[in-house]
Amino acid sequence: MTVLNSDRPLPTVLITGCSEGGIGSALAEAFHERGFHVFATARSLSRMVHLERLSNKTLLELDTESQSSINATLKAVIAYTGGTGKLDYLVNNAGLTLNCPALDADLTYARKMFDVNFWGMVNVTHTFMPLLIASKGTVVNNASLAGVVHVPWGSFYNASKAAVRMYGESLRLEVAPLGVKVVTVMTGIVASKIFENAPHEELPESSYYTAAGPQIAELASGAKHATMAMPAAVYATAVVDDVLRGCNGMTWRGRAASLGWLIHSYIPTWLTRCPQHDGCIGNSVMTELIGVNNNLIRICGDLARKYKAPDMPHRTLPPVYPKRQIPLATTMPAQSLLRSISRPIITLEEHFLSRAALASPNALNQKMRAIPGLFDSFTELGPRRLADMDAGQVTMQVVSHGPGDLSPAQCRDTNNQLAEAVRAYPSRFAGFAELPMHEPKEAAVELRRMCSGAFDGVRFVGALVDSHTEGGLYYDGPEFDVLWEEATNLDVPIYIHPTWPTQQHFTAYKFPNVSEDVNAAILSFGFGWHSDVAIHILRLYAAGVFDRFPNLKIIIGHMGEMIPYMLQRIERVSSRWGKHRSFREVWDENLWLTTSGNWALDPLACILRNTKPDRIMYSVDYPFAKSADGLKWLEELEGSGMVTSEVLEGIRWKNAASLLKLNVDQAS
Repeated sequence: MTVLNSDRPLPTVLITGCSEGGIGSALAEAFHERGFHVFATARSLSRMVHLERLSNKTLLELDTESQSSINATLKAVIAYTGGTGKLDYLVNNAGLTLNCPALDADLTYARKMFDVNFWGMVNVTHTFMPLLIASKGTVVNNASLAGVVHVPWGSFYNASKAAVRMYGESLRLEVAPLGVKVVTVMTGIVASKIFENAPHEELPESSYYTAAGPQIAELASGAKHATMAMPAAVYATAVVDDVLRGCNGMTWRGRAASLGWLIHSYIPTWLTRCPQHDGCIGNSVMTELIGVNNNLIRICGDLARKYKAPDMPHRTLPPVYPKRQIPLATTMPAQSLLRSISRPIITLEEHFLSRAALASPNALNQKMRAIPGLFDSFTELGPRRLADMDAGQVTMQVVSHGPGDLSPAQCRDTNNQLAEAVRAYPSRFAGFAELPMHEPKEAAVELRRMCSGAFDGVRFVGALVDSHTEGGLYYDGPEFDVLWEEATNLDVPIYIHPTWPTQQHFTAYKFPNVSEDVNAAILSFGFGWHSDVAIHILRLYAAGVFDRFPNLKIIIGHMGEMIPYMLQRIERVSSRWGKHRSFREVWDENLWLTTSGNWALDPLACILRNTKPDRIMYSVDYPFAKSADGLKWLEELEGSGMVTSEVLEGIRWKNAASLLKLNVDQAS
């Protein structure tokens, strides 16, 4: 959640269609919660009595079909802002709906609906545009999935929302040079009272669709919609967060919005044109999304067969399907479609244990041998690993070595072994170099050898290092500047990964009332080694490493190793340390984080509130976690409404591909 600085004058937002129980009302409350003065509008003040309790609000009557009413609202906004003529955000939300066969529609009402949904939005936008230009503001238009998907009984409503989308996307290009953003919200299924204001007339006896009358009536009543709808408050929070983060263009919010985006973005158009045909994606998926009863689809098919003219045969589908074949079974559930469309996934905290490390056995290796299946997965760089990746739809793993100090010679052997695997599976594996961190100069030499592109045509994309050496050496001393300089020159990141506590740590924190195994878990993967990485990052900052190397790139895992939850406190305390840049600036400019085996949404919710979304990258932590479990988490995230489709794709692969300069074939 983005909350604005309360020391500044309140920013302003004008929202149309704020009647109680609707999306506009929820948006008004969400903006108010972020510290805005809200101009909430509706056709009648009596419909906004519930908003009287808001402290910073102005309630205005506004009929978006009336230019005189729009002008009166403009004068009220200018008067409130002291005649400055500025408005920060305009949200065009007012709308009507109509669900009935196109041939049976009341065209007078259909025109009125189009006037409200489209022309009213245009009139309001054009009237307030000078105020938005003055403030470098943002227009937010409430479009709909209905504007991009094809389902029966909504032709006029769908057309109006398609117009909203096309207008908004074109306007965005036109006003960008004027400093104005335009956000088009592709709204999915959200709880509102829009159906209450729509006509609910029975079909005329002459209708071609009388057999579908009960189903059409159910759809028009909104009853099916209500069973699937996302709460308006949840939707509004997500939309406001998108807007305040600087979104520009389309964002997809509401129940089924992400799946609608998938279909719009990836399904060939010819598969969505024919809901009356057996096997059509429009038949199977959009029916499930929008709640159109399958009986209606069968009726469409019956009508098509009954009234088909002899000289107008059914359109023949292409004889050869696209490269990525999509199951066309009419019973295919929407979730299955989601999994059948392969989008890239990159993971980058994925480990192996090298032959060089195994040649020097230690107690850790022996413990891992005792865990069924783990050791075999840890030491393998082939079919077993690829099978796990396929189960989680992972396109590419960035593989790195497990914890433990290795000599310079062992590091070279380890990296050579990993390079063999990358060479064998160039579209599936990339590599992070293993470095001898107890010898910083040698570490810099090995980083250059593996990341400069000079090693047999294989270029590693950075390095992953333990958070300290086995002897307890951290990397904030000047002797490590040679490594930071090399990483900066090569423009590759260093991933600082947790490792086992030193013997001194075990001794200092030994708990007499718990077993040795529990004690070790608390000090390592249960809690301790995550805080150790966080402390290491603070040491690097305090020692001036980021001042000396302002372009240094550091990755940390496990949802940010606790830093996001303490970020505000860290920022305040570290402001006294006399560094050139604040810790917040370093967090925004020098640090990236991964999810790495944390299959929960609560930590990510915190991160999304204080971390740039392009800094968040997905990872599995193989072989200690399974890729299939990670895929379930991604699906849960997609269905949660916490992130836009753009942010989700960034987390899945785009952020990693950008940082690591990876060329990922989206069709692989």
